[in-house]
Amino acid sequence: LHYPLRRQRQMCIRDRINTILFRTGWFLDYKISSEPIVKLVIDNKIKELDKIMIKYFKKNLKRIHRNCYEKFPNRRSILIRAFNAHKKKDYVTAIILFLTQIDGIFRDISNKDLFTKRKWEGPISWIEQLEKEGKNELLISALSPFKETDLLSINFNQISEYPNNIHRNSILHGYEIDFGTEIN
Repeated sequence: LHYPLRRQRQMCIRDRINTILFRTGWFLDYKISSEPIVKLVIDNKIKELDKIMIKYFKKNLKRIHRNCYEKFPNRRSILIRAFNAHKKKDYVTAIILFLTQIDGIFRDISNKDLFTKRKWEGPISWIEQLEKEGKNELLISALSPFKETDLLSINFNQISEYPNNIHRNSILHGYEIDFGTEIN
């Protein structure tokens, strides 16, 4: 009886951690220890957080590549190019390629549009559907920030409210040109 309640409480904490991290431009990988990460966010040590997250994801790149290629074989050739550009430190090319694939990957797994202001067509409706069905708690937790913020569908004039994030619209529409960095 206590196990499901304890598990549910842990997921709520993880949801909140993901939401806090999302505001700093990061998502919490389920394999990383969240305690030191949360402390850095609470202490507003964003530069230290960035260093730890970059180090963690660099260390796990092979696993990330393998997972992407296995889960999205129809996108493999584009993802290979994006990962190769990243490896060569051609971050502009890598970021643009990854950003062009995000919406398609989300549609592949959810049959919803990720970047939409119409809530019934986007991630919130899908998350609510998963919650109702009691499916995939880790995925629900990872996507929980979408229920708390409209960061993905913000207007160009709202971008300054989220200075630690890259913004898909401003990059792909040519408004932002200084995005080609390792952290992004």
